[in-house]
Amino acid sequence: MTPAEPLPLLVLGGGIAGLGAADEARRAGVEVVLIERSDGVGGMLRTDRRDGFSFDRGGHRFITSLSWVQERITALLGDRLRVRERRSLVLLDGTTVAYPLELDDLIRRLGIRSNLRALGSYLAARSRARRAVRAGQLETNLEEWLERRFGTYLYRRVFEGYSEKLWGLHPSRISAEWAPERISVPDLGSFLKQMLWPRRSTPRTWAKRYLYPRTGIGEIVESLGNRVIEEGGEIRLRSTVRSLAPLEGGRWRATIEGEHETHVLDVRGVVSTIPLDAFCRLIPDSPPIPTLGQRGLRFTNIAFDQPVPLDATWIYQPDPRSRFSRLQIPAARSPEMVPAGCGSIQLEEPWDAARGEQATSQLEERVAEGIAMLRTLGVELEEPRFAFTTAEPHAYPIYEGNARALAAQTVSALERKPGIAIAGRQGRFRYCFLDRAFAEGVNGARRLLALPPLENEVERTPGDPLPLEAASIV
Repeated sequence: MTPAEPLPLLVLGGGIAGLGAADEARRAGVEVVLIERSDGVGGMLRTDRRDGFSFDRGGHRFITSLSWVQERITALLGDRLRVRERRSLVLLDGTTVAYPLELDDLIRRLGIRSNLRALGSYLAARSRARRAVRAGQLETNLEEWLERRFGTYLYRRVFEGYSEKLWGLHPSRISAEWAPERISVPDLGSFLKQMLWPRRSTPRTWAKRYLYPRTGIGEIVESLGNRVIEEGGEIRLRSTVRSLAPLEGGRWRATIEGEHETHVLDVRGVVSTIPLDAFCRLIPDSPPIPTLGQRGLRFTNIAFDQPVPLDATWIYQPDPRSRFSRLQIPAARSPEMVPAGCGSIQLEEPWDAARGEQATSQLEERVAEGIAMLRTLGVELEEPRFAFTTAEPHAYPIYEGNARALAAQTVSALERKPGIAIAGRQGRFRYCFLDRAFAEGVNGARRLLALPPLENEVERTPGDPLPLEAASIV
């Protein structure tokens, strides 16, 4: 930045992508102003703390194949970052099955008969799929994708109800483009191969070892935010940008509304990590604003004055009769998430933000259902010390119809405008892990500052048949 143009870089959104962009600007010696509408930074990576208990907003792990990302985060947190090992379970018909799947566990838990039915259904589905491919009939929705790769039996028993609960849509209405973003093994046959002949490099969602801060994933974003401020950057909470007007040379004029005043700020460029459709509304002559659905998550956090005797990091709940999609045990991720001699659980509930907040009086019902789920797992606990809820309205992009392709076109059109960069899960309307969101924010800032990009994973294009896989460095 030269004395002739001491304009700051503007960053919209204080999640991991926005903080990555702001941190990179300060590394380059450029002034930066980050705008966050909530009362704290972090977005989905926030950790809520109360009376010595810590609750993440979701099930997060730090896993990356990018050495520079690994180096930056480990240098930032030092010995507060620990190597942990994941153990996940799926609750099926009153029993739990290990995930990723293990052959001996499947046979022991579900029995020979169920496993033979699953295998027979899979073989029949693969035969039908080969005929469909020869006829040029590609899958158009998530239901077809799952049935062809896992068979009708497993689809009906495991995937159908869980997917509809998670997304609020039947799998027949969800684009098949979503599956490779979250399902890192292409079919049941690959599951069996991995169980019988494990590969050295495993898909990211299978990785067991990961890095995790001592008192919650929020330590990463809190430390990034603190460093931005310590290095002279500005973070404005409870603020929003009401409009953006283009100036010459890629500069923009932002109208910013804070708690007590509204003012105008000229900036050298804008890195946006806020929801894509919301950003479009700020831009004059914006490309057509696509209709983009977002699925929210609500978290019921429950603290106990005794340990929770479960060592699973989280337990999936596919039963559509339950409002919850996952039960998490914070102490299984890090013992320092709870005070000594205590325990806690978190219940993850898919939520349609467009319907508004549900009544707080339902907290007791949620707590009762969570305690009933624990009893199903053979855990009896005394009354909770306390419980509270938190929510994230923009947790997952919903790939309904051609929404993802329209979003990619919109991002491309916006980034052709001088001084605009877009990053992150909400910004690009694309599911990604925290390391990639961080890398996108860093590279978004670098592009606007005319710096060469740092290594990043190649973004998949809509319709790619294979999932993005990344082995952890850990």
